[in-house]
Amino acid sequence: MSTNGVNAESVEHAPDAILSRMEIELNGAASAGVEAWPSVREAARDIPTGELDAVILTGCGDSYYAAVALRGLVEEASAVPVLAVPAMEATAFPSALATPRALVVGISVSGKVERTIEAVTDHRRRGGATISISAHGDSDLGQAADAAIATGFRGTPGPVPGTANFLGSMLGLVAVAAELGARRGTSPVSDSAVVTALNALNEVVATGHDRARAEAAVMEPPFFSIGSGPDFGTAWFGVAKFIEAAATVGVAQDLEEWAHEQFFTTRPGTTVFVHATTEAVRERARRVSGSAVKVGGRLVSIVHEPLGVADEQYWALPRVDERLAPLVAWAPVTMTALAYARLAGRHPFGIDLPGRMRTVDEDIYLAQPKRA
Repeated sequence: MSTNGVNAESVEHAPDAILSRMEIELNGAASAGVEAWPSVREAARDIPTGELDAVILTGCGDSYYAAVALRGLVEEASAVPVLAVPAMEATAFPSALATPRALVVGISVSGKVERTIEAVTDHRRRGGATISISAHGDSDLGQAADAAIATGFRGTPGPVPGTANFLGSMLGLVAVAAELGARRGTSPVSDSAVVTALNALNEVVATGHDRARAEAAVMEPPFFSIGSGPDFGTAWFGVAKFIEAAATVGVAQDLEEWAHEQFFTTRPGTTVFVHATTEAVRERARRVSGSAVKVGGRLVSIVHEPLGVADEQYWALPRVDERLAPLVAWAPVTMTALAYARLAGRHPFGIDLPGRMRTVDEDIYLAQPKRA
């Protein structure tokens, strides 16, 4: 499969080279997704059969945020309780739902994250079914699970903030939802709806870089990125891109929880990204956004239509099936993170500190993975 330049073997450990790779992968994500979707959907047919009482989605970092963003869709499709939990929680504190009648979905782009592999392995020992979502089916995670969904989206190993590979993980989860729904005869996901969402993503990315630079030029971190339900996963991912691309601190928070806590640290000039792609939270998002503006916060709403708040900086998203909105909504803050890293002269992942990436390899990955 062609990946439209979203995969590379390596990159020079220099800010300009890393951020250029991030931009290439970001720009190519949507078209690569359209091409990859049929094979990703087909791979989901290998999910083990049998009656399910629950589904548990697990991973670390971006993989966990993808799970949070698509949890509701998987639950609607499967008609059983679905949890999205960090891999450490899945291994150290497994849910009472993690019985042999639960399906565990382990997500890791590289397929070599120790805790995610452990979560899948532990569930198989309990007699439960497992499936992996990673770039390559023959990764360590892929081989640990009963079946593997290979997305083909590896990105660039090393210090390149994940973008296209995050989309790949989400497509894997959409495929899981499509398959579980199809087995019940009521799948909420159609191929055409997925392609429509990916085309919308392409539109947002193609037209959004100038807007991102304008936002980045006036930002003064720390900042907040907030949303509820699927938007919480999107909000978390946006903060992750600022951490990775610019080694810059932001805070992701649930929409309502922000109003109870972080609101009290919001001051004139504080940027607050508000994600509100579902009708269920729109009215509450409007009120919370108004609170941010009243104390001088700079509101950037990432929505299908303006919330109608004074001084709202509205970043329009094309309207798609709201269950698939996470495939689109992650792009604006990601592009802003890229622009900010360049304007501020930041070192991605804080690689100006010697040994930074070697320490990551030692702490979270298998010592001798089958794949790099």
